[in-house]
Amino acid sequence: MTAREITDFVNNDSTKISWTVNVKDDLSKNKELSINEGRFMVAHYRPFTSTHMFFSRRMNERVLQMPQIFPHEDAENLAICVTGRGNTDKFSCLIIKSIPDLSCVNTGQCFPRWLYSKSDEKGEQEIFDSEIETDSYGYVRKSAINENIVASLQKKWGGGISSDDLFYFIYGVLHVPSYREKYAANLQKELPRIPFPEDAQQFWILTDAGRRLAELHVLYEEVDPWPVHFEKGSWDPDEGISHEKWFRVVKMKHPGKARKKDLSQRKFEGEFDLR
Repeated sequence: MTAREITDFVNNDSTKISWTVNVKDDLSKNKELSINEGRFMVAHYRPFTSTHMFFSRRMNERVLQMPQIFPHEDAENLAICVTGRGNTDKFSCLIIKSIPDLSCVNTGQCFPRWLYSKSDEKGEQEIFDSEIETDSYGYVRKSAINENIVASLQKKWGGGISSDDLFYFIYGVLHVPSYREKYAANLQKELPRIPFPEDAQQFWILTDAGRRLAELHVLYEEVDPWPVHFEKGSWDPDEGISHEKWFRVVKMKHPGKARKKDLSQRKFEGEFDLR
């Protein structure tokens, strides 16, 4: 079948299946799909919004380096996702612990803390077998941080600085308002460049800030919610009304002018108001 014949033949209802270029190519070659060729995993669909997905090289278009970052459902990792080059939106970044959707951070690019590879793909495995820890899926985890930079920091300010510290330092820098403002034009055209810290004190302040932000952003479902002021009512629904109906929102309004919104307050309009 030609590409045009396949396009006319298939059902293009995206709620059933997304007919990507690769999937159509498999159909033209009569290749069968098997559930054994992938894994069910948790993915980061949008900021602070997770979903379940079936991860497969054949069913997911352009998986690129994700199999090295999140190779299986139990692979522990963190990745800093930043807006991609040429993005028209303002720069933003988010740390995640599961596979991100391409638009989780607009046209994002991810920088992981760790990289995974199959143990039999590493030539040193046979020589240093006892020194390499392999997980139950047969993967070896290796730091994605440039150890030469860590060594430079240690040489300049003494020991005690780890690869984790550098990772969180970078996340802290990316959230500094003055950094984003000063390099706003560059951040829209190219990937972020991280300035070398001026002194040890600055390094540890930003490292601590990055670590705390990472904890909030990764464990967002576990942290206490920011206190919200209700103009009327409370969190508790009226008698006889379920929580689902009580919190059903049809339209959300932000009070105040567009540039001066007080996001600690909410006005809801819908079938059930917070009355």
